[in-house]
Amino acid sequence: MDERLVKVRELLSEGKVEGALSLAHSIGDPYWRDYALRWIVPELAKEEGERALEVAEGIRTDSIRDEVLRGLSYTFSRAGEFKLAIKAAWRIKSDYQRKRALSLIAEAIVRVIVERGEAGVSLSELGLEEEDLEKVSRFLPQVSVKDGRLMPGSELLRMKGEVMTGVVEPPRTPSWFPPAAPRGGASRAYLLDYLILLRDEGDVGGLLNWASILGEPIRGALLGEAAALYSRLNSLDALVSLCQALGSSRELRKAVRELFISGRVGEALECSKKLPAEERLFLAGELLEGGFFEEKAFRELLWDGNYKLSLALKALAFELLEESRRRGDEGLRLLSKRVFDSGVKVRWEGSRL
Repeated sequence: MDERLVKVRELLSEGKVEGALSLAHSIGDPYWRDYALRWIVPELAKEEGERALEVAEGIRTDSIRDEVLRGLSYTFSRAGEFKLAIKAAWRIKSDYQRKRALSLIAEAIVRVIVERGEAGVSLSELGLEEEDLEKVSRFLPQVSVKDGRLMPGSELLRMKGEVMTGVVEPPRTPSWFPPAAPRGGASRAYLLDYLILLRDEGDVGGLLNWASILGEPIRGALLGEAAALYSRLNSLDALVSLCQALGSSRELRKAVRELFISGRVGEALECSKKLPAEERLFLAGELLEGGFFEEKAFRELLWDGNYKLSLALKALAFELLEESRRRGDEGLRLLSKRVFDSGVKVRWEGSRL
């Protein structure tokens, strides 16, 4: 781990975004430079959305870039900046993640339309043009366009005033049947829509069935979704078996995270040994943001000598502190102090050796 990461976090916590960006670009190792940019882009997006997109596109590590772009699309859509949200989502390389991002944007647009009722909403009010709408229209089946306005269908009007969980209520289809081919033949996009449907319905068997048929990267994504469902269903033995079988580091990280959260720490640590160092650091950050921290487990998870372990814990503490400020979460703030103190202790222990 590059020690400049800690300084990047310090600069961001002081509101010095430009200084943090300049320092990040001075980091020679591409992965750690991308890791620093992962922190900087959300801060840039608060004031300069287009520039944040440019910096995000400069991230070379596919998994980090897609994660950052998906985060931007979510942030922009919540702020009503739909054009920027669609731009961010459209630049995600992973087909599966891109579709997830676009479906969330569509849900946000639908909420605006439903609030307006029968009057609908104009494209200009959403800050969109027709070419933007084309990129997300397939996720808006209950919406029609009339004279430049998006008009809600009868089903959406019925939902007015309700909390929506999706754009359309999908039909229940047995997961062992292949999806019916659309007119003109089956397409990759249609199949991806069907796989997202299986996930939303909690159909673990269906996800695993298709994972056994399809290749990477879709296979890994489906196994990661299955791991999350196993955790929610408390099927922990099945989750352990899945972790042991996973070979894709990104999806294994997701599955191991679910094991940690479910309390199977020993087995999670054993499975995490297959992860490269950078994925373990990612995993630690995700666990902390979810409120999970056990010092002994983190020492084993991140161990790379006292000095590097100390740096990693301090960098994670700064990241968590920033997240606590963003959420207004006092519990996360206190947790960030615990993590930082742990980093100091590790460094002190190392100096005594």
